[in-house]
Amino acid sequence: MLERARVETELRLSQKLEAIGQLAAGIAHEINTPMQYVGDSAHFLMDAIAGITHAFDRMKGLCLELAGPDGSASVAEICDELDVVYLLDEAPKPSTEPYKACSASPPSCER
Repeated sequence: MLERARVETELRLSQKLEAIGQLAAGIAHEINTPMQYVGDSAHFLMDAIAGITHAFDRMKGLCLELAGPDGSASVAEICDELDVVYLLDEAPKPSTEPYKACSASPPSCER
């Protein structure tokens, strides 16, 4: 009789631990799904900004080439006025931070 009571107690404990594990898995899923969405969106923005930056840099070079010696000063002035060099250097940087944050697993989730 004592053995049966011990086995039943162990079974209840096992069932409780199973329920806690399922709850933890559900919570992790609910957290990871939005994180995945944010990470995917950040990755898209990184690629888009890189493409736009590359295209703009090529257009700037083409404008300078087509403007010739007389017009290159005005193209350079426009680029200076719009702070193009700064934008080309700095615009891609913030888009990488959300991607890095979302793609890294929290230490508590690692096995």
